[in-house]
Amino acid sequence: MHQSRHPKPSTRLRALHPRTASRESHGVQAADVVIRRIERRMTPGSRRRTGWRFRDIQMHGLVLNAGSPRAFTLFVTLERDVVVAPDSAAEVRETVITPARFASSADEARWRASGSPTLPETSRTTRSAAFQPGTFSFTPQGPTMTYRSVLRLAPSAARVAQQVEGTSSSRSADVRASVLLRQYGFLLGTAPLSQRGRLAVLDAVAALPGLRLWGEETDRLGRSGIGLCIRGGPSTMRLVLDTRSGVALAVTERLDQTSDLFPNLSPGQLLETDTFVQYAA
Repeated sequence: MHQSRHPKPSTRLRALHPRTASRESHGVQAADVVIRRIERRMTPGSRRRTGWRFRDIQMHGLVLNAGSPRAFTLFVTLERDVVVAPDSAAEVRETVITPARFASSADEARWRASGSPTLPETSRTTRSAAFQPGTFSFTPQGPTMTYRSVLRLAPSAARVAQQVEGTSSSRSADVRASVLLRQYGFLLGTAPLSQRGRLAVLDAVAALPGLRLWGEETDRLGRSGIGLCIRGGPSTMRLVLDTRSGVALAVTERLDQTSDLFPNLSPGQLLETDTFVQYAA
């Protein structure tokens, strides 16, 4: 996920439409064209200074006994309602909406073979957490991206990548790009970005190596958008963008090949999905 200059789209690419083009033809240039089209359609937004609220509906896998022959996988769905103050203090209310379930009967058998240990997230519970000023981050990993820092994002794809990633990564180029796509998705889906900041993050997305256009997507809330994806390691990360606002609707990760990291899971299995909804606080 590094920055490159973006060539002006040719007449042929400008005419490309995700409904009619085959997914095999959705290459790097097509993804770039879609992002440029979104940027042109975006309408100016107001900068919110009194607080920010968003919701993240997350389905994710939990691998227990990782690395052992008795490793097994669970899936759980959570809903997080987050209110963030301008000083990056935050209140988070997290509800388990789908309790943990085994990924397969083989996973349940491994759990029994491990002595049936207590499982996490097995009931519909709600819990709350408070973040002290300056500690809440709008990205799930890497440097802390506070309320103030996302409002002050540099208007440069290269500098956005540097701010989001921090120190240079030891990951392979494809995995690094995949992780950055997820980070950018969280910024575009949850953060109070200025118009200039949103454009800079979209430019950073367009600059990622290996970025491809997936086509039209519908998220779990029934909203339509355009999917952009990067394959990194054994999985593919996909970002779904609203084409009118440049807001991220969802980020998903799906397994492409069998991997020891995800025991008993078959290619095509959804590993994680985050669906975002933004509100004014």
